[in-house]
This record gives sequence, structure tokens and C-alpha cells, in this order.
Amino acid sequence: MKIKSRLSFLFTLFSAVLLGGFTYAIYLTYLHNREEEFYKKIQLQAVTKADLLLEAKVEAATLQTIYQSSYNVLFQEEVAIYNTDFELLYHDAVEIDIVKETPKMLERIKREGEIFFKQDDWQVAGIRYEYEGQTYLITAAAYDAYGFQKLENLKYSLFVILAIMLLVIYFTSHFFARKALKPLIDLNQDIGKITASNLDLRLSRKESDEITEISESFNHMLDRLEKSFNAQKNFVSNIAHELRTPLAALMAELEIATLKRKGKEELLQAVKNSLDDARRMRDLTQDLLDLAKASYETSEITMSALRVDELLMESHIELKRSFQDYHIQLIFDETEDLEMEVYGNSYLLLVTFKNLMENACKFSTDQSCKVQVGNDGKNVVISFHDKGPGIPQEDVVRIFEPFFRGDNAEMAEGTGVGLSLCKRIVEIHNGNINVDSTPDIGSTFIVRLPNL
Repeated sequence: MKIKSRLSFLFTLFSAVLLGGFTYAIYLTYLHNREEEFYKKIQLQAVTKADLLLEAKVEAATLQTIYQSSYNVLFQEEVAIYNTDFELLYHDAVEIDIVKETPKMLERIKREGEIFFKQDDWQVAGIRYEYEGQTYLITAAAYDAYGFQKLENLKYSLFVILAIMLLVIYFTSHFFARKALKPLIDLNQDIGKITASNLDLRLSRKESDEITEISESFNHMLDRLEKSFNAQKNFVSNIAHELRTPLAALMAELEIATLKRKGKEELLQAVKNSLDDARRMRDLTQDLLDLAKASYETSEITMSALRVDELLMESHIELKRSFQDYHIQLIFDETEDLEMEVYGNSYLLLVTFKNLMENACKFSTDQSCKVQVGNDGKNVVISFHDKGPGIPQEDVVRIFEPFFRGDNAEMAEGTGVGLSLCKRIVEIHNGNINVDSTPDIGSTFIVRLPNL
């Protein structure tokens, strides 16, 4: 069932319950009022008969004749008058005798003054009547044919009116539901026009309503998707370029090595060059694998409590094994309660710290890196200082883009992936990384990771 049909049905159902309860309340109110009014009517008729019999001294036979001559005798009041000794003084129609008066009933009328009850569809009233110091007991019974007919007419009218109102409510609610959902239908049609080839399209809404909020959220999602698609395209393009260069160099070196009349020294140099190209491809492949790991959803990455000082020392040791000429100095703030614990993935943080140490050593004139560790109260702050030529201001804003290499890239080999990988890993850990660089003095990369 579509939303507009479901809304129409639910609103009609709610209206049916509400209006049904209202009409039923009207019916019950009329039923009660009819009953009360009819009791008063037969009481009045009973008193009138008693007045005619006792005060006007009309003969009982005359009253019975009048009763018998009346139109539709079966629906008239049937009145019976007794004295306190329970002797019958008058009865409208003994042969009909709807009410069977018993001494117990008459005693109750005498004691309570008036009683009311039903006998089948007939309503019965019993009253105590005082006249010239004498007490009389009167019963009156009647069938309210006119009242019941009006009750039936009211029930039929209420049912018809309720049915008509529910039909009107259903079609009206269906109309308004369709009108209210029209912007959503239009929005769905606009969304259907957006494909991978035209991600630059956006949803437009002028009204200020919930649909506009949905449109804005969807547009933000499209912004992220477009950015991701463009990044993916650039990434694939850069990968192809970066892999093609060392592969072409490797093939060229090997082709040269296969030529005849090459001396031993030339062959060794060709092998050495090929080995360098192969290492470059290995490093690039490893960086790409690490970048792919860092691109996982955060929920898919195993996290645990880690100590930054231990990770830095492990990174230092691993880097020294590969580059014995590198000089790395770890400096920790001399604070007794220096907070070192963070919540993260040990492998990814090791990759980050090793990349930043290696970059600092590669660009430093003395192949050194000074790492300072502190805490600003909310974050563990790690600073990586080098003594290199610095980064031009125009390159600082792009330094964390994948495969971007500045003008000083010729000073050291690299894949152009390391810094973008570090930024992604730090963001996964809800931290941030910044760079502060001064030409001819050096650069400082500052990493902030939230305390555990």
C-alpha cells in the first residue's frame, strides 16, 4: 500500500472511531432522554386519571368507555388505581392487564413513593397519590411507539450521515495526502535523473519545509559522492602514471642489459638500476595497500587502547633497521602525569609515525628528525621536526593530496602517497594533522590524537 493510500485509510479509520463514538453518544443520550420523558408522561396521565376518578367524580365505567373509544388502545397508557389495602378501585382494561400488580409491588410503591421499571418493551411507573388525606397507589404502563419510531429514524439518519462523512473524509484526505506528497514524488523523479555520469546535478527546492531539508541532505550526499568519484578517478589516473614510470624504467634497463657486448660493470649497473626501480614499485604498492586499509569504514577497523610512547619507540626501531643513517630523537615533556593513551589501531598509527619520521629524515640536511611529545589537556600532541628546505606556501595547501609532490621533490625519492595516508589515518582516529614550515629552516608536522 502506498503512503498516500495508507495515510487516507488511517485518517479515515481514526475519524470513523471518533465520529462513531460521537454518534453513539448522541444515540444513547436521545435514548435516555426519551425514556425519562416517557416516564414523566405516563406519570402525568396516571395523575390525570386519578384526578378524574377521585376529584371530578367521573364514573369508572365512563373512564373505561373513554379508554376503549380512544384511537389505538394498545399504545395508550394502562392505568390501575389501588387503595392502601391493595383493593383495585379502577383499571383501564382488565382484559389486557399488562402489569401484574402484586402486594409486594404495591407495598414498595407505598414505601418509596414512586418506582420505575420496564416490562418487555413497556415502561411502567408506580406512584403514591395523596387525596383528601387518603393514600392511593397508582400504576401506569405504556408502549412508546412514537418515541421508538423516532429512535429508529434517528439511528438510520446517524448511520447514513456517518457513512457520507467517512466517504467525504476518505476522498478529502486522499486528495490532501496526494497534494502533500507531490513534492516528494517530484523529488523522486529528479533523483532518478541523477546518474554516475551527471553527478553535478542537484535537487532544487524553494519552499522551506521538510522536503527541502531532505533535498539539502541529498545534495550534501551528492557533494560527497562527486568528491569521492573525482578523487577515485584522480587516484586511478595517478596510480597508472606512478606505476608506468618505474615499469618503463625497469623494462628499459633490462632491455639494455640484454644487448650484446656489455661489460660486467655495465651489467651490474643495469641490475642495480632495475633493483632501485623494483624497490620504488614495492614502496608504492605498500603505500597504496596502506591507503586502501585507511579507507575502510571506521567500524571495520579494530581499535584498542594504545600508548603513543610505545608506538613511537617501535616506529623508531623499525625505521632504524631499514635506514641506519637516520638520526631520530624522541623528546617527552617532563610532566609526571603526561597522558599517553589513545584509542586506535596500532598498525595504522605505526604507518603514520614511520612515514612522518622517514619524511623528516629524508628532507633534513643531516638526515635527522626530532620528535616531541606532549599533551594539551584533551589531546596527545606529537611534533615531527626536520631541518630541510621547508615547503613553499603555495604547496602547503596541497601537501596532503594523494600523489602531490612539490618543487623540492627531487631532493628525495617518494611515492606522493605518504602524507595523504597519514592525514586519512589521523582523521580515522578523530584527530588532526597540520604543518608549519619556514623556508630554509625546516618543517614541523603536528599530530593531535584525542586522549583515551
